[in-house]
Amino acid sequence: MRIWHSIDRICTYYQIEKQDAENAADLQVVLRRQGWQLQTVDALIASIALRYDLILLTTDKDFRAIPHLFQENWLSSA
Repeated sequence: MRIWHSIDRICTYYQIEKQDAENAADLQVVLRRQGWQLQTVDALIASIALRYDLILLTTDKDFRAIPHLFQENWLSSA
């Protein structure tokens, strides 16, 4: 918990809005029609990243089917 408190002040927090939930549901439907299953929480994370034009740091390929989503593998070497 001590570590979290030391980095908490440098973090930015984003509000989840109703439109984010609707966009996440739409994203899931579109991707499912393309044969790609995306978990609900991942769809919500992607929707928020898209709305704020953020880079999503991830180590897996769950988000690769999402167009216009900027992603980086934060564990890969530069």
